[in-house]
Amino acid sequence: MVSKNRWICDTNNRIFTGQKGDKMNRLEITWSHTLSIWWSYIWRCSLFSIILGFILGGIAGLVLGFVGRGDLAARVGMVLGYLCAIIVSIIFLRKILNKRYKNFSIALIPNTD
Repeated sequence: MVSKNRWICDTNNRIFTGQKGDKMNRLEITWSHTLSIWWSYIWRCSLFSIILGFILGGIAGLVLGFVGRGDLAARVGMVLGYLCAIIVSIIFLRKILNKRYKNFSIALIPNTD
């Protein structure tokens, strides 16, 4: 976790300042880490995209049916579904980046080049 003061705290509550020259324990990226992050992201995106797309597609279908343009309902529903999926994926990507996993967290650390 990175705060406004650029302090970094790992899952064992060891604090690093993030200043040039400081050492930080970095974990090797394993398949277990990768799958934990991927699963956290994919199930949330899938579930909420389906639910939101279903609701908005249903509303659009009803509205288009009432105005006599039921032929457009499938296309409008598809476009709304894609837009929902994009928005949901961005929201949940941010949530996943801030999530504390069982043995690790993800931290964005500025390059010191």
